[in-house]
Amino acid sequence: MKIKALISERRLNKKAHMDLVYEWEDVFAEKMNLEIETPSSIYLFINRLFRKFNFDFLWVFRNTTKLMFVLRANKTKSDGFNSRKVIPMIIDFFEKQEDIKLFYEGFKRHKCLLISSLEAYEFLMNNSVAVPKHTKLYHFPLSIPDLYRIEPTVKFTKKYDLVLLGRQDPVLEEFVKIYSSKNPNFVYVYRIMEQDGFKYYTSKNEFLANNNSREFYFELMKSSKVGLYSTRGLSETVTNGFNQVTPRFFELLTSGCHVLARYPKNPDTDFFSLNEFSESIENYEQFEKQMTYALTHEVDIRKYANYLNQHYTSRRVEQLKLIIKDIQHLN
Repeated sequence: MKIKALISERRLNKKAHMDLVYEWEDVFAEKMNLEIETPSSIYLFINRLFRKFNFDFLWVFRNTTKLMFVLRANKTKSDGFNSRKVIPMIIDFFEKQEDIKLFYEGFKRHKCLLISSLEAYEFLMNNSVAVPKHTKLYHFPLSIPDLYRIEPTVKFTKKYDLVLLGRQDPVLEEFVKIYSSKNPNFVYVYRIMEQDGFKYYTSKNEFLANNNSREFYFELMKSSKVGLYSTRGLSETVTNGFNQVTPRFFELLTSGCHVLARYPKNPDTDFFSLNEFSESIENYEQFEKQMTYALTHEVDIRKYANYLNQHYTSRRVEQLKLIIKDIQHLN
């Protein structure tokens, strides 16, 4: 099997949440010597049209298999790349049991499906009666791009007690407000989305910056002693109860932050060993105890570095190579 290209949306999709996906793509392209293909909107339209009539015309003359990250797999997926010559790496899976057959209908031509969440993978395997006979499922965990690699000796200058960036858990946010009211010297950073982008402030009403860059995001994270983390299913109905560990967790570790977290025990949180970094916080007393400890102790950066060595994107590249060898025999 020849894999020579990776299909990317970077030409058309400029949304901020895609930056991480494109960083993953860059690592796969570099490590596997792949061309990054960025189809035009016209190409996608024509390809989708042929798919509608169950015809694989645009791939007839291509003797290569291609990789593609799929941000959200769902029962209405129609991206024009439902092909035996595409290996989809599915990032988010939130489908209900009654929609599994429809989900597979959208991916029925693929030789294999790479599922990032172990919770979702086990859910699909337990409902494997709907899996197309020629399609094989693999667990393919999310990762943190190698450009964020840290060494066991790295030192961070911590300016703020807490930085609140990205999606936040409402329960933990409420605990922050209580803790802040009880500790007047506690300083945290938060951001507000306005018409001209993100604006950053401290809890002391200090304006910091108007900046949308990923570089500034990490700069702020590295200046924080603590970061909050939770799985999406605890507060968002869109996940239909799935609680996948997201790269946000890795970002906190690469920034040298203590992690205060809320999460359920499930195959994915067990796989990523969240309990080794924070117990799941269920009440304010737990939060206060962990926050006070975090503000007065340095993180074990050697532990962080050793853990992250298992989860850099280059490690996933090696895993993918093994998967490719395994599917060579599939018709």
